[in-house]
Amino acid sequence: ALAQQLRRPSPPSLQLRRSTFGSHALCIGTTPRIPFIAQRSIGVDAVFEHYFSGAAYWWLVLAMGYYNNTMFDQAWYPAEADTYGKLGANTFTYPCSFTARPEYWNPSTRTITDEQFGGNRISEVVYPTKKVLLYSDYHILMRNLACYPDGPATAFPTGDPKIARMPSAMVDGSASVLSYSNILDGYEAGDGAAQVHRSDYPPACHTIDGVRGRDFH
Repeated sequence: ALAQQLRRPSPPSLQLRRSTFGSHALCIGTTPRIPFIAQRSIGVDAVFEHYFSGAAYWWLVLAMGYYNNTMFDQAWYPAEADTYGKLGANTFTYPCSFTARPEYWNPSTRTITDEQFGGNRISEVVYPTKKVLLYSDYHILMRNLACYPDGPATAFPTGDPKIARMPSAMVDGSASVLSYSNILDGYEAGDGAAQVHRSDYPPACHTIDGVRGRDFH
């Protein structure tokens, strides 16, 4: 189902994001220069404080074209949510690594300016069967709730959160149920000190070398 959704034609909002590289580019949710704008998102131009919010809220730019201009369409929740309760606004994750150039995701080449922000071509993905394009983090969130009953204040986790499943779609269109424990370590500082993710979490989001890297062996 994830792979089928990703193959749908793009609405105008995503086509705007693709204009730099053409129809074979991976989408970015915001313009790569200040102000960080997600145009036509839910009927307005949404302005984000951080560039990588465009990846965190990737689904907003689809809302107008596909989902009746709503932020809370049933499609944003995995099938399991009908049984276990809806958790959060969206539990499908689009990796930040697609919204910056490969050099940004390597400790030896990252710069602190925005010159490395921007999209990537599908043809630049070196390991399309090993690069996660979209995944459900529902099981990770539920496992975290079980292992950390008091949230960050939990002194002793009640279990290993990394045994959670990750239903995933890959860049080549294939789908697989991965395990969080099988995901390779990404860039330790995540998106960066002044960005959305300041550590390597969520998994598969900050792949070393970006689209030139891989998320699992």
